[in-house]
Amino acid sequence: MSKRKKRRFIIAGIIAVLLLLCFTGWKISLGRGTAIEIPVDKDTTCVYWGSFPEYKILDRIWCEEKLGDSGITIGEEGDFLCCVCSVIAAAGENYFITPDKVNALLCELYGYSKHGDIKKDVLKAIAENVTYHYFIDPALENSEESKDLNDPPVAFDIVKVKKGGDFRWIVLEGFSNDGKDYRCMDPRETTETCLADYGSRVYEWYTVGKLQDGVNIEKKESVLKRIGEIENRKRKRFIIVGEFVLLIVSWIIGRKIDHYMKQKG
Repeated sequence: MSKRKKRRFIIAGIIAVLLLLCFTGWKISLGRGTAIEIPVDKDTTCVYWGSFPEYKILDRIWCEEKLGDSGITIGEEGDFLCCVCSVIAAAGENYFITPDKVNALLCELYGYSKHGDIKKDVLKAIAENVTYHYFIDPALENSEESKDLNDPPVAFDIVKVKKGGDFRWIVLEGFSNDGKDYRCMDPRETTETCLADYGSRVYEWYTVGKLQDGVNIEKKESVLKRIGEIENRKRKRFIIVGEFVLLIVSWIIGRKIDHYMKQKG
């Protein structure tokens, strides 16, 4: 093996190791969670000006409904669905949006994974400003959040926490009245909670906004159109990246051929 090939092999190995370490670090951070800072130095009482629907997983209207083909019911693992519906309803003041209606739509769209998780692309097709944060900021700061009285309801946090050894999803409604904690809506609890009740530690983090314009939760066609748009954007990005890689490869091959021809000549 030539020195150049050895060098390339070593560089490729280093890159592979770094990627593996990054992935391992991300998985470890999910397992350990991130300690969230207590909000400080707030000039106003930062609470959401509207109201979040108190959607609970054990509500008799929807608790027995299945999450797609997973075999799991809303009453068992529907806390994320209830959180999403609560945020969509509050952010857009569309209080007709309920877990049973959204679940029916998701079932029609095959919007659940085999484990009962809502597929990210389907969620993005339904709601605005959907972001899954691969790295959790201890301050939970994001330009699309809305917790201040003077901010428009653009997007709110849905976070995974742990209580009694079990994971669950909750909504961060805003800051508590004294500004020293986050108020929470927990679909598994009958009363309002605060983040300190879960050790002030977050394991996963979403921001979710209001219902997408033009989407009717009672008509799957309106969401299918959005999903098509998302897939088209993905294809365009893939084509652009592919063309860029092809240009780089062509340039490298051209350089090699040119070098070879010069040596031969």
